[in-house]
Amino acid sequence: MVEALLRTKLLVPPLRPNLVPRPDLIARLNQGLQPGHKLTLVSASAGFGKTTLVSKWVQQCGRPVGWLTLDKGDNDLARFLTYFVAALRTAESNVGRGLLPTFQAPGNFNMEAALTVLLNALADLPGDLVLVLDDYHLIESRPVDEAIGFLIDHLPPQLHLVIVSRIDPSLPLSRLRASEQITELRVEDLRFSFDEAAVFLNQVVGFELSAAEVPRRGDACPGHGVCPLRHQWYYIGIGSLRRMFIVGVQLQVDVPYCSGKLSERRQEGAT
Repeated sequence: MVEALLRTKLLVPPLRPNLVPRPDLIARLNQGLQPGHKLTLVSASAGFGKTTLVSKWVQQCGRPVGWLTLDKGDNDLARFLTYFVAALRTAESNVGRGLLPTFQAPGNFNMEAALTVLLNALADLPGDLVLVLDDYHLIESRPVDEAIGFLIDHLPPQLHLVIVSRIDPSLPLSRLRASEQITELRVEDLRFSFDEAAVFLNQVVGFELSAAEVPRRGDACPGHGVCPLRHQWYYIGIGSLRRMFIVGVQLQVDVPYCSGKLSERRQEGAT
């Protein structure tokens, strides 16, 4: 019996309004599509906007895109490959058409034989496409890692793979770096610049801070090179709304600084 697929796992996450433009990072992702690059890895802890960045990028990358949001259930190899092929087919409907019943049939299957059929089908494509695997940190299965490693080793030039994760996947990253086949975006790449922080605080959060008031990394964290609260998410009330924002993560700024600035603004407006 063929298992029904959860189609929302195959949808690109919708973008929030008032995003901070990040043209430099978009350019880096575009550079990852150059010939010879097989993999783009976006790796950082929660709160750095990894999924948002890649969701924005796929809208303008110029290639058909398949998207798969992973969950813990995808540690089962057959389920993972079923969704992997289903995601590819949202970008190219003819890829792997006959493989889904193989993965969902009772009993074991020959992974390399099935992936060889898939790779050959990808190699016959007339155009290029991108496949994004989001939340890869939820994968703890060695067979799944081995399947992705096999795919990367033999990936035809028509497919570029993008992995979004909170931790580095158990894949041959060192070998890919040595052969210049990988593009990587990490914490220091994803942190807001001063100008981006100003846009975020003023246009997205609504602080209306002057340039002198925009916090810089480490503000309000005396005695610490890095604020001990840097990995927290903070809720700041603005009017009747409560907004979640990531100043503490992005700028390593202690929340009393930001809430104090907001309080000052409110007091000024009341006088």
